[in-house]
Amino acid sequence: LKSKSVAYWGDIDTWGLQFLGKARTNLPELTALLMSREVFESNRDSAVIEPVVAAADCPFGLVESERQLYLQLLEEHKGRLEQEFLSTQVVERELRRWAESKN
Repeated sequence: LKSKSVAYWGDIDTWGLQFLGKARTNLPELTALLMSREVFESNRDSAVIEPVVAAADCPFGLVESERQLYLQLLEEHKGRLEQEFLSTQVVERELRRWAESKN
């Protein structure tokens, strides 16, 4: 995989960001898709309570904006946005954008 372009898209919650950090330790160039503060904020109405957080400390492997998002999610009452709640149009647009950037 180190010679490939790899993207990761997970839930915007502490677990999803923890998995992203772990993946980045092996693939530092990995691109996170739809896992930003902007995506969380624009879909806040679909967020739910995260019953158990991954850890109180930010995982290794996240970039600064992802670390800030992780800390924000720890403070949120509803700090979990599951990927299936994003609109199909938003997901398709982001996947196309990422795929086209690799050509």
